[in-house]
Amino acid sequence: MKAPLEPAFLTNPRFEDISEGGETQKLRLLDELRVFSAVLNAFIHIPSGFEFEESIPFFLFSLSRPRGESKRAACIHDWLYRFGSYSNPGGSFPVTRSQADAVYHEFLLAKGVSPVRAYFRWLGVRLGGWAHFNS
Repeated sequence: MKAPLEPAFLTNPRFEDISEGGETQKLRLLDELRVFSAVLNAFIHIPSGFEFEESIPFFLFSLSRPRGESKRAACIHDWLYRFGSYSNPGGSFPVTRSQADAVYHEFLLAKGVSPVRAYFRWLGVRLGGWAHFNS
């Protein structure tokens, strides 16, 4: 497959809400998620069954609360954070925290999140994500 020039969602996956009680929205990916990241100039494949959270730091919640338009970006970001790498048919490749956050931002914009809201979401992961990277 020829690489697109822009970030692209190559599949249209479904998600299942697996949250319990008042916790952050926890989701399970029901179908494989495949995307092309212009930031990484690479295809990323995330298998079905991957569980992740669509959350932001509490201090940014009033500025940019999750509205459902960021599930795919959150899934990609959590995958990159959890494993410190991305996978595609060519193998597994390391990714830095800064790259993971930039990929999150690019897919927020690709999904149609406004630039201001995407910036605050990106800022939240830059300020609060250090404790979760590669854990």
